[in-house]
Amino acid sequence: MTTLIQKALRSRKVWCACFFFAALPAAMIRILLLFNNPDSSNFKKQSVGIFMAPEYNATNTVLSTPPPARKLGKCDLSQGDWVPDHAPPVYNNETCRHIQATQDCLGNGRPDSHYLYWKWKPRGCEVLRSDAEAFLRTMRGQKMAFVGDSIARNQMQSLLCILNKVEKPTNTFHSSDDKTNHWFFPSYSFTLTIYWSSFLVKNSTYTIPDADNTFVQLDLDILDPAWVESMAGTDVIVISSGQWYFKAAVYREGGQFIGCHHCGAKAGLKQVGFFSAYRRAIRTVFRELLQSVPAFDGVAVFRTFAPDHFENGGWDTGGTCPRTVPGGVAITEMNWMMHEIETTELEKVRAEMGANRISLLDITELAQIRTDGHPGPYRNPYPYAKDAKEKFQIDCLHWCLPGPIDTWNEMLMETLQQQMQP
Repeated sequence: MTTLIQKALRSRKVWCACFFFAALPAAMIRILLLFNNPDSSNFKKQSVGIFMAPEYNATNTVLSTPPPARKLGKCDLSQGDWVPDHAPPVYNNETCRHIQATQDCLGNGRPDSHYLYWKWKPRGCEVLRSDAEAFLRTMRGQKMAFVGDSIARNQMQSLLCILNKVEKPTNTFHSSDDKTNHWFFPSYSFTLTIYWSSFLVKNSTYTIPDADNTFVQLDLDILDPAWVESMAGTDVIVISSGQWYFKAAVYREGGQFIGCHHCGAKAGLKQVGFFSAYRRAIRTVFRELLQSVPAFDGVAVFRTFAPDHFENGGWDTGGTCPRTVPGGVAITEMNWMMHEIETTELEKVRAEMGANRISLLDITELAQIRTDGHPGPYRNPYPYAKDAKEKFQIDCLHWCLPGPIDTWNEMLMETLQQQMQP
């Protein structure tokens, strides 16, 4: 059976602004695919396919998401082009002290810097640029929280560095495990926080009786109290999840076990794919956020799934991300399905509940193009200066700071300023 991604690739319109002859073979392949599949209209949204000349040229290279299938209004921030830009990043590892060591690519010796000189230009809009001072004015007296996993923390630290250019914040709370942090900008009475919740729903540990196997237990219909109980008085919540759902786990709803993922025969539970579990959990997040989170009547933003770019393996199996220019890796079916689950479940909740308080920060496609934006081996300080026999972790999941992830926050700031200005 043809997979969703194969359909997407067959319906892809290939765009390349330069090096026509370098792209010609790919274009001919696409034509053959289209003849083999003339009707792919049932695929709601297309995956990203980038064809790029092998040599970087910052003067005439443009990398794009596909043209939207529906007519847009003035501007859809998620649809656009990565265009060359010679302006330096608004911060670096010398001007911002909030960069986590494992995302400090420049400080860890990454030798190339091309990945820093691209800007996102939504179709119908100007190139997105940070206006940190305007954002802080809009957020005066507000409290904003990021909730999620280490990629949510990665994004929060990016925003912290962008805002740090205007005023250096004070760290008013720091948990011993570094999973919860509060930052305060005194001139604007603005608080920025991060709460760790890798699944967003309630999680605990489950041990199979008469076996040594231990799994994560997820109650898919109950929000994680670790973040819910801290949301009173919060004006903006930025929520994200996804990557942790690939792990082996057992699932419950209504206090009863409904199945598991990759738990083995000894568990005595029906095998349930993580797609199903994630769909149920995201549905809970959207519904309960509006109904059950105490004292929260503010704005919620859901950031869509952030794709990884491992090639020739994964996190634990020797995968790498060697690319130094954008593009070149098609989105996987697994990553695209995570995105589809998020967008379709939000559409359902909006239709049923009029949930306009939840906005979508749709970064999946534009992030997919930025294969060059991960730490890779430079998660570690000067990895190739050490003994070649020494193994080190290669990170194709998180994002360099500064780097493409800053664009997510430029989109976020633009979205919130439009929503919150009187």
